[in-house]
Amino acid sequence: MSGFVPRRVAMTRTASATTDMKAATFNNQLISTIGRRSTLRNQIQTRSFGSFLQIDYTNAVGNKCEREKLAPIRTQGTLQLVKDVSYTVELFEDVNTRGFVMKSLQEDIVNLGGGSLTDNLCGFGAISNYAEDIRMPIFDPTKNGYAASGARILALEQWYNTSGGGWDAIANSANSINSDRYSLVLALEGTLASGTLDVRLHIDGVLYRAEDIITSIPQFGNSPNGVARYGTGAGATPFTLIRYGGSGNNSLSDPDTTFAAGFNSDNKKTVTILFSDD
Repeated sequence: MSGFVPRRVAMTRTASATTDMKAATFNNQLISTIGRRSTLRNQIQTRSFGSFLQIDYTNAVGNKCEREKLAPIRTQGTLQLVKDVSYTVELFEDVNTRGFVMKSLQEDIVNLGGGSLTDNLCGFGAISNYAEDIRMPIFDPTKNGYAASGARILALEQWYNTSGGGWDAIANSANSINSDRYSLVLALEGTLASGTLDVRLHIDGVLYRAEDIITSIPQFGNSPNGVARYGTGAGATPFTLIRYGGSGNNSLSDPDTTFAAGFNSDNKKTVTILFSDD
């Protein structure tokens, strides 16, 4: 059979219901390219691709990130960290905090309002391109950091907007002062034994030790705008804050200043982190 297509066949209506380019719609449907001129075929393929796969990254209250869920750029699944191994961390900064926050938790924070935003991938940074289920390393049971083994990381962040209130729970701790509510913290899911918890945090090769450990926190964030899904309320998931910045003399240097520096015009920066137990 020859490759010739008779004109009467080429002009026949197709499965798209019309041969008129303008009459066809590109909203959420594929349009047949059979029997089309090459110029029209290219327009159809380009516009159909855009309507299916273009992701609408919008910062706004509510669920505006369905495209990222359907065609995710972030790696899905669980990331199990390994002690003494370095990982790349993408940090983001909005009007209140800077750092990494678990994606689903940041969505809850944005829904509360108050100027909280997401990055261009509808989250708040990532660790090795994972943004949701990231687990702490498994530490040596004979070392002080063992209580944190396998705990989910909720956030590694610094609340820098002093008009935003900071962490109330830190200011109320016997081992912290009021200004510490704006210091760098690591938030881990679960109530971790404070007496045996000493996770060593390395940022860009610099070692920091815990200055305070806070448990029994009413909610994630400050009052009255905290996320109640994490905390001490009925049905909430408890979590633990480990403070690395601010007052105290356990570390030779304070990470707050260096953690705050170097964010670009997109409010992003990249660091490496490592967890150890000695």
